[in-house]
Parts: sequence; C-alpha cells; structure tokens
Amino acid sequence: MVKYLQTISDRLGKMKTGIHDNSGDWTGQPVNEATVNTKMNLIADKGTAITNAENALIQAHIDAHSVVAGAKLLGNQVENLVNGIYATNVGKKIEYGVTEAAAGSPKPAPGKGVVKPIHDDVDGQGFIIERETLVNADNYEWQKASGADAAVLVIDPSKYVHFKITKKLKFVDDDVVNGTRYFYRMRGLNTGHNGEWSEGVSALQ
Repeated sequence: MVKYLQTISDRLGKMKTGIHDNSGDWTGQPVNEATVNTKMNLIADKGTAITNAENALIQAHIDAHSVVAGAKLLGNQVENLVNGIYATNVGKKIEYGVTEAAAGSPKPAPGKGVVKPIHDDVDGQGFIIERETLVNADNYEWQKASGADAAVLVIDPSKYVHFKITKKLKFVDDDVVNGTRYFYRMRGLNTGHNGEWSEGVSALQ
C-alpha cells in the first residue's frame, strides 16, 4: 500500500484496537469500532486499486518497450532498403525521412551499470537509490523487484519489472511496505545500444 494510505490506515488501526478494548467507554458515541473498520476497508480498497493500476502501468511499459524494439528493427530494415534502392539519389531518400549519416561513429554501448549501496530515506520510510555515471549513457533504465523472504539477498533476474527511465543520479522510492526486501538494478541507454544490467542491490524496509 502506498505510504500516505498506509500511514492513515495504521493510525486508524490503533484507534480501532483502543475502541475494541474499551468498548464500554464508547457506548452511545457517534463513532464506534464498525465506523472505523468501514473507513479502513475503504482505504484498503483504494490501495488495491492503486496497486492494480501501477501493475498495469508497469506491464504497459514492458509491452511498449517490446513494441518499440520491433519497430526499431523494422525502421532499420526499411532504411537499409531505401539506401540500397536510392544509393545515388539523396532527394528520394529525404522523401522517406532518411538522411545521410553524420560524420563520426555512433556511441558504443554503455558499460555495466553500478548501483550504490541503498540507504533509508531521511524519514525512515523508503530508500535513497543512487547510481554511478556511465560513459556513453544518455539515459538510465531501472528495474525493481520484491522478495517474499526478507532474508534472501539475491533474487532471480526474471522477477525484476520495469520501474522507471530517468537521468537522475539519485532518487527516493517510498512506495514500499515494512518487512519487505526490495531489489533494484539499472543499465545505461543510448540511441543505439542498451548497456549491461548492474548487479542487483537490495534493502529491507
């Protein structure tokens, strides 16, 4: 559950326990245990809706990356054919949006990503995630995973899902749940290549 929902749910949960343990003191009051429980259930429903929406967004990103990869290959195929068919006719190439290659070589692939050790956020909720800068990287793709067993320090790479693409050197992830171990890895990107994924780094919330 997201942080702001979890915070208010925890607060109401303690109050609900107090009302239950001292039920005689609450007879005839405008608020009772059932009132609090109803609101907590509503918060839980909204938390589930947010989680489902986030999971759908993650899957949409994964699907989009897959489509883009195929589209890039198709674009390269068409461009190669255009360059062959109109090898001596620059004007025709322009009709297809194909321009002469600029002088100089394209960037090589970025090196292997490196994620720095994870630290708790200043308020104790969430993590500060930081990376090393990679030569030839124009952007950085992050993946995230969580483990059912908090004692397990390494997770299967297939468990990672798309988290975000950002140029930031450091950011905070506070969408975490207490008692859960989270894993992060990243790679550098440029227009021609994807770098190698970093080793996974984890922390327990």
